[in-house]
Amino acid sequence: MPDPTGDYLDIISAPDGEYAPERFVPAPPSGLVAGVVPAQESAAAASRPWIGIHFACCGHYIRVYRRPNETRYVAKCPNCHRRAVLKVAANGTSARIFRAGPN
Repeated sequence: MPDPTGDYLDIISAPDGEYAPERFVPAPPSGLVAGVVPAQESAAAASRPWIGIHFACCGHYIRVYRRPNETRYVAKCPNCHRRAVLKVAANGTSARIFRAGPN
């Protein structure tokens, strides 16, 4: 279903064609190690599919979860409320981090 507001975001790559998450995601707070999931999150995160999206429109990074029986991820920028919808398909990508930019 089309977004009635007309606020669409396209998934785009980094300006040089190479996506490097460290460009967009700040360093973890002290006491946390990048790439390590705390023990209390690991069981829940393993059962819930997720992707990370950097919203270039406002500079926010969020993690988006979906139910295992759904076939798409729906994300909304926490600042300007633009939506990004990513469909899950057999011929899709195995990437877990994406960048959404304005049309």
